[in-house]
Amino acid sequence: MKPLLFLHGWGTTANIWKIQCEYFSSTYPVFAPNYFIEDPAPCFFKGPFTIDTLTQGLFDYISYHHLSPVHLIGWSLGSMPARAFTSRFPSMVSSMTLASGTPKFLFDETFPWGMHPGELRLLKRRLKKDKESALKDFYQLLFSEEEKRRNLPKRANDLLTMNQINDQALLEGLDILESIDLRSTLSDVKVPTLLLHGAEDQICSVEASRFMHRHIPQSLLEIFPLCGHLPFFTQEHTFNQVLKKFLNSLP
Repeated sequence: MKPLLFLHGWGTTANIWKIQCEYFSSTYPVFAPNYFIEDPAPCFFKGPFTIDTLTQGLFDYISYHHLSPVHLIGWSLGSMPARAFTSRFPSMVSSMTLASGTPKFLFDETFPWGMHPGELRLLKRRLKKDKESALKDFYQLLFSEEEKRRNLPKRANDLLTMNQINDQALLEGLDILESIDLRSTLSDVKVPTLLLHGAEDQICSVEASRFMHRHIPQSLLEIFPLCGHLPFFTQEHTFNQVLKKFLNSLP
């Protein structure tokens, strides 16, 4: 079986994919690198972090572990290096799954579904002043109101390991989100693509995935009702089944 490579998002580590790594490891070789903290040597992801250095780190990681062609599964910020890598090294990618992704993070007059630039600047200032408080508030945004009523934020505590992440890496991750715009490359995607998104995502609007679905040829879109930014945790069974069905449909 071709390997699965899970890519985490901003403010988290590979631990965020713990449930999926355990679930799929009985069928597939599973890999989940860290790129904002140092993994045991050899280290493939080195700062300063940009979309180019993350893409190159992915190439080095995949080449070292002989994973090509690989199924890439990227969440949130992790969907961006997945998308950039697929564009740059298409022969190394068997399929691409983008969970809670967006081709452009910030709002402007051409993309009304992004975060307002002022909110991102405020988050940067808060990180410099009080990292723990800023991340705790950010983590609350990962959940819909329905998920909060089910006390899911508390259950997710062991997946959200904020203290391991380097302060500079957090700021560089926000710089990536501030500048990234992958819209012009969406129509060039040649690999099977699955888009997964929570209907009530407060970080990356579900409209961002609908936009990608319209522009990525033959892509599939699955929307999770009453779901925020973490569909693979808050609706893990459905998420895993949808991803499994997609992978099983591939040659």
